[in-house]
Amino acid sequence: VIMKRTAGIFLIRRDNHILIGHPTKHKASVWSIPKGQVEPDEDIVDAAMRETFEETNIDVSEYKVIYKLEPAVYPKMNKVLHAIALFEKENPFMFDLFDIKCNSNVPLELGGFPEMDEFKWVSIPEAEQLVHAAQVNCLQQIKGLIK
Repeated sequence: VIMKRTAGIFLIRRDNHILIGHPTKHKASVWSIPKGQVEPDEDIVDAAMRETFEETNIDVSEYKVIYKLEPAVYPKMNKVLHAIALFEKENPFMFDLFDIKCNSNVPLELGGFPEMDEFKWVSIPEAEQLVHAAQVNCLQQIKGLIK
């Protein structure tokens, strides 16, 4: 069975809060980091940066330091997340200067609406309550990087 490859970035602000978004037309309790499908022959990091820009309008192409996290599997969805942690304090960003908004829509045949409809910065304990278990596994790794 070939797993679908997705890539995303945990954007970690100077206060260690993480940006999560609410996927449009999902239950109110469903939140996620910006992520999406890796194109054939696309590099994981390039895919993660592209998806982050598409879903949040945050351009992280000038990053200096990234941490590739252990891939996280979504067993029921036959999907693997290749996640990256990117800390604002180690990179030349000011996340607050970006106008955070979704630049990408779902395909027209599925409705054509924006992929994300809300964003918020949350603490790691808050994120652990809100994101998918596969992303919680990544948060465990991030806690190790913060210490």
